[in-house]
Amino acid sequence: AILQRALEVAVDEGLVPWNAAARVDAPKADGNHHRELSTPESLKVISACQTPREWARVAVALLTGLRQGEALGLAWADVDLADGSLWVHQVAQPVPGKGVEILPRIKSGAGEERWVALLPEVVESLTRWRDERGTEGLVFADADAPGKPIRPERDHREWKALCARAEVPQVPLHGARATTATRLLELGVP
Repeated sequence: AILQRALEVAVDEGLVPWNAAARVDAPKADGNHHRELSTPESLKVISACQTPREWARVAVALLTGLRQGEALGLAWADVDLADGSLWVHQVAQPVPGKGVEILPRIKSGAGEERWVALLPEVVESLTRWRDERGTEGLVFADADAPGKPIRPERDHREWKALCARAEVPQVPLHGARATTATRLLELGVP
């Protein structure tokens, strides 16, 4: 896919006359490559949380299925704790030369924006975090740069440290999304 795209750009820029990779079928991917946490491992991660912020971030990661950029771009204005839902319509994304920017959510497939129903545990964790932090700006803003989104690398390091503290396998942060999907499928939720 990378080679095909690079050659496509080279054709567009007149550097090569044609894209040889466009004539070859790409190999099929082997399903989901993200290892997920088991239910007992997920509970250990939740138990290892030491602050309201950690608990809220883990609850959003493990119990909503939000992508990292969606969670880091989540604004308090888009969270309705009374109704138990949140509105996903923007993402935090690194932009070369500009740092991390909040951008509209653009994802291939049906529905660029969506409502997400929250389990009571997510509402409880976000309520505790809101009571400590307040409701201005982003839910997971950078404490060192108020009003700015946290860098995805930092968020990932914090996740890895939490997995180590919980003594569970080092699953990538995106594995939390796979964990959510797996648990929902096990429960018969489409």
